Formats: sequence, structure tokens, C-alpha cells
Amino acid sequence: MMIKSLLALTIGPLIAGAAQGATVVYQDSFDDDGIANNSGIGGGAANRTLAGHSWSDDGELSFNTSGTNFKNSAIAYSINSWQSDGGFELTVNYFTSSIGDTAANLLSFGLIRDDVDLATVAAADSSNPFARADLGVYSIGANVTNGQANQGLNFVNGTAGTLLDASGTNQQFIANSVTPVVIRIDADGSGGVDWTYSINGVTEATGNITTFDLDDSYRFAAYGQDDSFNRYISSVSLSTVPEPSSYALLAGLLGLSYVMIRRRQA
Repeated sequence: MMIKSLLALTIGPLIAGAAQGATVVYQDSFDDDGIANNSGIGGGAANRTLAGHSWSDDGELSFNTSGTNFKNSAIAYSINSWQSDGGFELTVNYFTSSIGDTAANLLSFGLIRDDVDLATVAAADSSNPFARADLGVYSIGANVTNGQANQGLNFVNGTAGTLLDASGTNQQFIANSVTPVVIRIDADGSGGVDWTYSINGVTEATGNITTFDLDDSYRFAAYGQDDSFNRYISSVSLSTVPEPSSYALLAGLLGLSYVMIRRRQA
């Protein structure tokens, strides 16, 4: 009985940890030390001006407008990228003064596969990587605003974009308040992923992408467009998700241990 208890105490927490636990690989609270520097986890970020505008770290990851062209845009992205067979969980705390469809008002963020070099990809205005395939990227991300893009959660497979969910069924994005958005993808064991995302703590939608590449690495990225409104990201956290098989194996080991103990006691 004592051995059985010890096994439960030893393996049980491992199972629970594997089932719940994700490993934080990138975290930045943007503490006014320059966009390339990060006192958190996973290295700094970079700005890519696509047309006119830019991102900078001034205590927030801020979208800076320059000029009056509503097509002006820029991408901010983590310098490093990460691979996970199990999936990812991304948490972004954003602020925007408008979620409306005035002109080309865009704020988007998510994960982009690192096979496209965002520092050198051909620049183009109005090229939201989380709604359109203009930049040839493979991505999953949220479009917070509704200007010339699909507001909600989107998947781009390198050649075409798909709206996975039009936000507002259970919770719409929020303006004029720092708001958390959590996007999670879990390997489904069949070559795809189960996805879920929440806005301000409320699950907006869940679903499945039948084919999704988890073999390659992904980086965090944010996209901004338009010459109006205030937009920034106050913090970002990206975690890798363990494969379901990792904790299923531990559960199997625990069950096998119980069987062996019972046989000895019989």
C-alpha cells in the first residue's frame, strides 16, 4: 500500500504537469528598453516597415503612424521562433481606440511560420499577414479591427486566407481598454489542430483545422495599418503545448504500476 501511495505521489503530479503544462518560450512586457531588447523570455523583437509606419517599444509595443496614407502599415515580430509538436498558446494584451471599419483600421496579431523572412520579404501596403496571402506567409491570428479584413480568427496557408470565426458570437473585441486575447492550438493526432480563442476571458469559439504544419517553427508577429487611432500591445506571452501522447504515456505507466502491485499482492 505504501509503494502504491508513493507511486501516486510521484507519477501523479507528472501527469498533471504534462497535461496542463506549457513551457513559456517568449514573454515581453515592453518596458521601454528598445524593441530589440527584452528583459523577459525568448529574446527581442524587430520592426518591419511595409509602407510608412513602424512599431517601437516605448513602454508598450506601439504602432507609430507617419503621414496620412491609410494604406501605410508595419509588422513587429519576435526575432526568435519556436517549434512544438503539441501546439502553442499565445496570450496578447492589446489596446486600440477603435475596432470599427473606418478606412483601413487594422490591428492583428498571432503566429507566423518562420519560412518567410519578414525582414526581407517584398514590402507591400495593405498586406495583413493574418488575413491575406500577399506576403506568402503561413499564419494563424486574430484581426481585432474590422477595416478591410476579416474581424475574428483567421488562418492563412501561404496561398489563401480562411476566416475561422467571425468574432462577436460570444464576445466581441473591445476598444479603449487593455484586453487579453488567448489563441491556443493543440495537435489533434491526425495532422491537424484543434483551436480555441478567448477575448477578455470569454471563449469566443473553438474548431479544427484538418491540416496544420507543426513541424516547422513559428514566431509572434503583430500587424498595424492606417493613419488614425491609437494602437499598442502591452504584453505578449507564447508557450509551447506538450503533445497529448506525453501525458498519455505517463498515465499508462501509472496504470501499469498499479496492475503490477496488485499482482504482487494477490
